[in-house]
Amino acid sequence: MHIHIFDHGIASKSGHHFDFCRSIANDFVQKGFTVSVWGPHCARDFVDAEFTKIGCTFSRLFSYFCYAQPVDEQPQLAQLEAIARQAAAEMSSVPRADLCIFPSLTAEHFWAFSLSNHASPMLGVAHTEPTYQHATSAQVWSMASKLAQQRNLPVTLAAIDPVIGNYLQTFLNGLPVALPPVPIGGAQRQHYSTGLRTIGFFGHQRVERGIAIIPALCDQLLSLGYRVVLHDTRGQFNSSVDNPNLHLLRSFVDDLYGEIANCDLVVCPMDRYRYSRRLSGIACSAVASGVPLVLASGTLSAVRFQNLGSSACYIEGSVEHILEAIAKIARDYPGYAAAARRGAQIWHQQQGVGRFVDYAIGAIGQGSGAASSPTLDRVSVLS
Repeated sequence: MHIHIFDHGIASKSGHHFDFCRSIANDFVQKGFTVSVWGPHCARDFVDAEFTKIGCTFSRLFSYFCYAQPVDEQPQLAQLEAIARQAAAEMSSVPRADLCIFPSLTAEHFWAFSLSNHASPMLGVAHTEPTYQHATSAQVWSMASKLAQQRNLPVTLAAIDPVIGNYLQTFLNGLPVALPPVPIGGAQRQHYSTGLRTIGFFGHQRVERGIAIIPALCDQLLSLGYRVVLHDTRGQFNSSVDNPNLHLLRSFVDDLYGEIANCDLVVCPMDRYRYSRRLSGIACSAVASGVPLVLASGTLSAVRFQNLGSSACYIEGSVEHILEAIAKIARDYPGYAAAARRGAQIWHQQQGVGRFVDYAIGAIGQGSGAASSPTLDRVSVLS
């Protein structure tokens, strides 16, 4: 059986677009499926090799990169329609598959699929509430859902989190939204230190992820005697100090979950507004790995994981406030570690790449909104 994975956000070997597509593709391949991954024209040359390694193909299909900035002088809806129609023509040019998966479905790509001649069953997972990326995206979700229903297309729309699904549901004209397992695994930690020693910062470091304060945070933590692991995906950090307690992970990390599991604590500096209705993949990975967390209060990740008891929150995104949250965990590290272990057990009972792929296989040939996963009237144990 043949699976298409569509994502116009794969530009390099970093970020959730690449991670989700690679891990999902790999699990399908391991289960005996033929997999084709279709990304944007702007994808870097070395991306191909990463998919070839796991036994699937990668092709540059989409003219438009999902994070390209709109042209201000043009009406936004008109731009999104042009993008959708172009993507629809591009999707229609590829052979039919048994299932088309959009691991990070955007409004314009849902519209594109609804316009395309691709009659394959589709599973798309939304990661943000409808107006997050563009002001007119909510209108696009609505128009696309109407078109998909009018054409009786075999679509299964899903959300990465119940909160996202609840927002999305109000724009879909009755089209159901499902909650599949989150396709994030984790090398579940087995042994814990008696105290907090190693602190990690992971993911694509950028403005909304606190890149401006990470150097000062690392300096403070090193001065306090902690070991610091800093994931530097794009070579943005240069340390002139030869400190044996600082470990820089350069560029892409093959075993990100393993690196997270080797830490006693993961710190997630985040812009509260940008992450108020958006999950952090690094936070999910830490939960899956059984590692305590420091999160920004008021973010969706903090809301989702607070009941596990394995995280501490900071109010203000300053070095001082984040250090206070770290100190709180340090004062009762065995308690937070025990909670993190329990949280990882819950995660692996409900979530993970393998469970997501099994869910997707169940969607093949089942039609709109099908597949055996909780719908939005059932809330995860993690909530």
